[in-house]
Amino acid sequence: GQAHFKTMLQRIGLPKEDILHVAQSLYHDIVPAKALGIANVWVNRRDGKIGVGVDIQPDLEVPDLQTLVSKIEESA
Repeated sequence: GQAHFKTMLQRIGLPKEDILHVAQSLYHDIVPAKALGIANVWVNRRDGKIGVGVDIQPDLEVPDLQTLVSKIEESA
């Protein structure tokens, strides 16, 4: 659900526009982050496998964290 995301936003004290949520679970992480307008990256370690079970488009999809680091370095 969104409750822990709302608590996180209150505790961190930053606007949601300054937060990037990176996670592996579409259902537990990407869905609520996206619903709250928090930028998100899905670490899709299941690439090529069936059974993801959630129909949502993350802001960015990567197969692993090293790929995310590379993309960040490329854009810097």
